[in-house]
Amino acid sequence: MKIVDRRAFLAMPEGTVYSNYKPQFFGPLSIKAQTLLHATAAASMYLGDFVCMDLNAALDASGSDDLFHKLDDAERNGTRLALDFDNYGRDCMFDADQLFAVWDADDVKALIACLQATLPRGGEETTSAAAGSDDDDHQFAAHDDMPGYCATCSNTLEWHRRQ
Repeated sequence: MKIVDRRAFLAMPEGTVYSNYKPQFFGPLSIKAQTLLHATAAASMYLGDFVCMDLNAALDASGSDDLFHKLDDAERNGTRLALDFDNYGRDCMFDADQLFAVWDADDVKALIACLQATLPRGGEETTSAAAGSDDDDHQFAAHDDMPGYCATCSNTLEWHRRQ
């Protein structure tokens, strides 16, 4: 992961995984899509906008009213919220000083491994850990202060064995 300014971020390709960053604080995990530059912003790249998807709020809704209705129903009744990972919108913040924490390919692979490790066993086996492959995709090296934890996803070896 690296921290970049707005100019560098707007020049990054579609599919960049990132969080807005303020010193010591990370915003929601998001995926960058198209960069939108205004004619006056082409030279500075500071006033451009971009299209993105906030993964924390990738909910399937046809608009604001539908979203609020579904959220209210989920809060009141525990109704499951369907997700839509093709739900992009404009950032529209135009903050020239905004910083971004940009994930590299290794960061994304580690997140995928961590998420896969949370899937329950049974039925279709979806991860190498669940398939009983002796955790080929995980490294159980000691963290500085967390011996016995997976360096890939931070779960314990025992947790992986139970999966």
